[in-house]
Amino acid sequence: MILIAESHPEHRNHVQDLVSTGLKAEVHAVENARKMIASLKENHYDLLLLNANLPDYRGSNLVKKLREKYSILRLPIIAMIRMDAGVDHHQAVLTALHSGANDCLFLPLDDEMALARIQNLVHIRQEFTVLAQRHRMEESSDTSLDITDPDFMHSFSGFSHTDAPIPCDLAVQTIIGPTSYTTRTKWINNNQVLVVAYENLPSVSSCRLKLEFDGAEIDLEVREAHREDVEGGDENTFKINYRVIDAPPMFDALLRDFRRILKDKGREGLSAFLMSKSNLAAQPDEAGMTLHFGSNNVTADLIGGARYQYEGHLGEGAFASVYLVKDHALKRSIAMKVLNQRMTRSKDARVNFLYEAQTAAQFHHPNIAFVYEVGEIRDTQYQKHLDFPPEIFKKHPERIIYLTMQFIEGTTLTDWMILEEHREEEAALPVLIDIAKAMAFAHEKGVIHRDIKPDNIMITPEGQVIVTDFGIANRIEAPKESGGQNVITCTPRYASPEQLFGEDMDGRSDMYSFGTVAYELLTGQTPFPGRTIEEVIAAKYKRSYPPIDGLRGDISKELVTIINRCLEFETSKRFPNAADLLAELLKVQGAAQESNGSLESTLTDLIDQAIMVSDGKQAGIILARLVAFLNTHKTKDDVSHINEIKTKLSEPSLLQVLIEKNLTNHNQQMLYEFFIELQSTRAVLEILNLFQKERETWKKSVLAELAVVSAGRDLEPLAVFGLELTDRDAPILLRAFAEVASQTKEQVFLVWANHKGLDTQRQLLKIIRTISRPREEIDKILEYFVYREGTAHMRVRQEAMDLMREIGHPGK
Repeated sequence: MILIAESHPEHRNHVQDLVSTGLKAEVHAVENARKMIASLKENHYDLLLLNANLPDYRGSNLVKKLREKYSILRLPIIAMIRMDAGVDHHQAVLTALHSGANDCLFLPLDDEMALARIQNLVHIRQEFTVLAQRHRMEESSDTSLDITDPDFMHSFSGFSHTDAPIPCDLAVQTIIGPTSYTTRTKWINNNQVLVVAYENLPSVSSCRLKLEFDGAEIDLEVREAHREDVEGGDENTFKINYRVIDAPPMFDALLRDFRRILKDKGREGLSAFLMSKSNLAAQPDEAGMTLHFGSNNVTADLIGGARYQYEGHLGEGAFASVYLVKDHALKRSIAMKVLNQRMTRSKDARVNFLYEAQTAAQFHHPNIAFVYEVGEIRDTQYQKHLDFPPEIFKKHPERIIYLTMQFIEGTTLTDWMILEEHREEEAALPVLIDIAKAMAFAHEKGVIHRDIKPDNIMITPEGQVIVTDFGIANRIEAPKESGGQNVITCTPRYASPEQLFGEDMDGRSDMYSFGTVAYELLTGQTPFPGRTIEEVIAAKYKRSYPPIDGLRGDISKELVTIINRCLEFETSKRFPNAADLLAELLKVQGAAQESNGSLESTLTDLIDQAIMVSDGKQAGIILARLVAFLNTHKTKDDVSHINEIKTKLSEPSLLQVLIEKNLTNHNQQMLYEFFIELQSTRAVLEILNLFQKERETWKKSVLAELAVVSAGRDLEPLAVFGLELTDRDAPILLRAFAEVASQTKEQVFLVWANHKGLDTQRQLLKIIRTISRPREEIDKILEYFVYREGTAHMRVRQEAMDLMREIGHPGK
């Protein structure tokens, strides 16, 4: 079966007719990304023909996003590129192939050529399916090994005894930052762990797994390699393949025991042994089924009762109710948003709600409310998992489809701006900057808010600005209620004209809403008043409003210009993206800082605040001000002055304080921004010193990435430094190095080949498999390992030889 995703009706119909007639295959065609994703969840396809520029998916690469869930052999993708004027077709092909597309075709199609290439990929997919089935019959590992293991094709040559996957069902805690998720293993070996997760865990550079077995705890440091949906499972169930970065000797000893039992007593004997020893063995529910732990099936065994306890009612909307709930697993009060009964009866509404929430759950930004979990609880499980009043259950008689998110103690922007002093530019500008940061981050992830308004913006007692409801439940397809059209909820006073007129939207629609909020914050009134939606639309259509500088004479001209640009009726006249809006706001802030004092005194004051601050949130705020300062002055003509600023900010003692106080989940992104702006080789040395002293792997990974972004284009000294690191630390730096250095033409990876550690050399081979590097450099690395004395490890030599064969190296 073949899926076609193309918005242009003529192209879509032509491709569908060509494939169905030419290949006699079953073909399904959709016109947008949302229907494509829903169809991929419901069906198994042999091929996807995709135009990645679909109208409802913007801001990120759609092919790359699909590759996070589908391997290159499980779902072959042909990128269809339109021959539009002004499009760099060569670059479009490169982008598609680098993102994970198997092949590319140009629209309109050359029918004969297109059919041959489509048929070729279908044959490859069918051949792979046959091999996978044969492999599943021969191996005792999990039946989805072919999909979850990126090195699967290499595995056809057979696993060595020590690498063979051990099928086992153990509870394991997956620890990401301060949050712990209960997952279960499917199989493990010395280098990998395949787990089943019952919620959409964040994907991070590295995390920890904690195995509790026979009274002992085993901590593993791991990195995610691949994840996919579980076939036939709940929508929130995933298989995640983790690569083991570091493990204690106890882990190797445990695997040896498992292999011995597996050899002597078989799989049933191993399962019985695991069940008798495991502290967190699965418990059967009333129906005799296995209870899994996660947002869909919350176990009472771990928390001594129902997980969620009702505390109060927070709000009611057109599509969802919001409750204050005590989460006994997280040991905190959270907000639970529950889809209303009318909407839960619509499959499209349910899928859309969960999809939007799962997307938001991957956000980790200090100015966006965190989403913890997304899931569904059926009425038969209410009493087991929910300690709610009867009247709440009556409102949701069949099922509760929910998400839980951060409960923010504070005030809405609506209430905050009532105070006159809050409407002064000095107080309002930092709030507007934080809102723009949240927008820029979300838009980069391909998510628009659609309802930016003061009631969706919270300000905590500490002054932190948090935008809530990013992309959640503001767009829900409910065909029965809407005649097949997308229902888009918004507040007309703040909505863009294109949103009110039902036209296509992108991030610039949020920008219009932002301008309306900014106008109201500074003037105390809305630019487009009206008692009804018709009056509001008419006011917006007139495209005129009382000028800000006519209402307030003390607002800077630069800020007025920014707000006016956001409020442009035509989208093309607004800022092209939220990042540009943020940059302009930061310039205004920088200019305001200079007007309040000299450049040197402002910088000195910021440095003093950074050193003295003790609260983590305040440390992040000061760091954001330093980023704004650097951003504002990086375009100054006086180069020596810029270098003087960077020298002051690169003092080792200051850098150490900044890193120590901001190396947290909340401030991590701001650290990146600071060192990207700083671009200082002096900073690299200090970061690397901290890198060597740090013990926690996730912090080491962050420090490694900071060192790389600080080095800029001068990467060779960093590689030379890496040669002096142990085989434990060098791979961490190498991974961070690869993410930035993949685009450089210098043969910097050849330097890394001189490291003698086994893990570092294997990491290098994995990297040159997956990133784009000059063929000359790859050949030199492989020849160094195979024909010269580049490695003392037979495993590395063998893997290098295998890679030679894969790329067609002639050998000697």
